[in-house]
Amino acid sequence: MEANINKNNKFSILTLGCKTNQSESDEIAYKLSIAGMLYTGDYLTADVVIINTCTVTLASDSKVRQLIRKVKKKNRKALLIVTGCYVVLNEDFLQKENIGKIFSNEKKAEIPDFVINRFGRKTQINAESSKEDVFSQIHTRQLIKIQDGCRQKCSYCIVPFVRDKYISEPPEKIIKEIDLICRAGLEEIVLAGTHIGKYGIEISQNIDKDSIKKNKDIYSLKNLLELILEKTDIKRIRLSSIEVNELSEELIEIIANSRRIAKHLHIPLQSGSDRILKLMKRPYNIEFFSKKLIKIKEKIPEITFTTDVIVGFPDEREEDFYKTINLIEKFLFSKAHVFRFSPRPGTAAENMEKQVAENIKYFRALLLRNYCDLIRKKYIQGFLKKRVSVSIEKIDKEKEEAYGMSEEYIKTMLSLKNGKASEHISQGRIYDVLVTKIDENRLVGKLLD
Repeated sequence: MEANINKNNKFSILTLGCKTNQSESDEIAYKLSIAGMLYTGDYLTADVVIINTCTVTLASDSKVRQLIRKVKKKNRKALLIVTGCYVVLNEDFLQKENIGKIFSNEKKAEIPDFVINRFGRKTQINAESSKEDVFSQIHTRQLIKIQDGCRQKCSYCIVPFVRDKYISEPPEKIIKEIDLICRAGLEEIVLAGTHIGKYGIEISQNIDKDSIKKNKDIYSLKNLLELILEKTDIKRIRLSSIEVNELSEELIEIIANSRRIAKHLHIPLQSGSDRILKLMKRPYNIEFFSKKLIKIKEKIPEITFTTDVIVGFPDEREEDFYKTINLIEKFLFSKAHVFRFSPRPGTAAENMEKQVAENIKYFRALLLRNYCDLIRKKYIQGFLKKRVSVSIEKIDKEKEEAYGMSEEYIKTMLSLKNGKASEHISQGRIYDVLVTKIDENRLVGKLLD
């Protein structure tokens, strides 16, 4: 069958928000590519612009509105498609902006067919080889969406209102996608999802215990990891954000015993105060959180932790704030994302009493960020003259430099001016690097021959 799609038809995807959104955008890009369209990172030249949105904060909503208006102004001829979490609660704005087409999260998978039908029929192209090409264009650390949905309903979070249905991807689909990534010559994947610790929960809740034993490959994150390790040759597996109460002893054991799973965990803390955690409706207390991290550190001494923290939550007192600082000092998180609380319409926290003044939130966030930066700088200094394993994300031939991310999740730059190994370096592959210098919050090193 001959394609009607013009070979010059280009599409661009602008993705805001979480790794789940990024992985969904990758899937759309792949399907449009095998239909004969060309991916471009420049939305100004695209015939189709897809905006995959986020609505986690009011700031996120503002970014979405600005981006929509910017695209409409600068590329008037393009077909504009808006999808993602923002579209669920902002129908009035989108109608007023007269968007070409709007897709909810549930309908997001229909976007490729919609575009293909608008521009022409699907071509007969080898899907596997095409996917390799798409992978190498968009990312070098591939995001594999394994799960969607969250029902935790923390009092500050809108996500359960826009992604409330648990959906776990079939293991065979995940394995096939990883195989294609390996075939493309890429060596690191990130297992992503809205709430990856809940992988398989909707399956295990609907079958009896005997059936669970027979279907052990699909009902938990632990068993999925075991399957990936057994069935694929991927060199490094990284977990995206995971809740502390979902790090089972069995899961910790797998991470500890496999050289292929990155010794890095992003575990959201949000607050170091039990009183505030209770107001946030977080599913743990500080004693549980601390014991879990201590146990992980005992089992995996080389592990590095990163985290998220919210400051200025309603009724957060000075003593609560300093409890957060004390906990960060105790565990020396290698990186902490610090957010000022923003009342999100539709959440319980929006109407809570004793809202913290904006100036107090500002200074608490500033103090905490500065403190966390000092911890990170000291942490990074400890890698001087040491060997690290780096996944290469970008190569600048003119500067003779390469850039990547270490297993510990530290940005790394390496010179390609000396050494035989530099001649054969490739994007997406993992190399051993000797750290020769620390530059701000980045490692600088050279390839080990």
